[in-house]
Amino acid sequence: MNSDQHPRVSLAIFSSFPTLLMQILKASRNGLDHGTWSVLLHLYPRADIPVVQLSIDETQPATFHYEIGERLAQLREEGILILGSGNIVHNLHAYAWGRHAPEPYDWAISFETRVRDMLLAGEYKPLINYEHQLGTEAELAVPTPDHYLPLLYVAGTRTSSEPVITENLVRTRSPSAGVADRGNIEGAKRGVSNRKAGSAKRSS
Repeated sequence: MNSDQHPRVSLAIFSSFPTLLMQILKASRNGLDHGTWSVLLHLYPRADIPVVQLSIDETQPATFHYEIGERLAQLREEGILILGSGNIVHNLHAYAWGRHAPEPYDWAISFETRVRDMLLAGEYKPLINYEHQLGTEAELAVPTPDHYLPLLYVAGTRTSSEPVITENLVRTRSPSAGVADRGNIEGAKRGVSNRKAGSAKRSS
């Protein structure tokens, strides 16, 4: 469904957060993204719920996305379910396409474990400032922010009294778990360095 098919949900979001209007309209133009329907397909196979999809403005800092999550939290009181879909580790440059590496990389396991532990402890500042506080592992695990940022929206909606339940975060064998071709990892590192250089040029 697009946002114009469920006016109650859309109105609740538009009226509470008018600054999000462009993000919602942008996300609704092209139908549901695969990150949305691939999850909802299993949760609601009959597609019988209204859905408002929010696009991610990756030009904004991570704090921007976490704060939106905090503001969206009030919609939960109205019976609106807030879902975030992505991958904590998502480095397709390092993925072993067509190969089946026996184990994920140590850096992928370590990063997912650290993120999980911080979520369980409610330590969100390092997760928000991941680019500066979580080191090289974060550079490899999150070469682009689109799969990571949904985590911050969901973290922002949580109240301190709610438990965090984690499952299958570590040692999965998907692209997001960092099962990689060891010959490709150097290329992935070079890609991180090139992106840093590009960012430096843009900011100068």
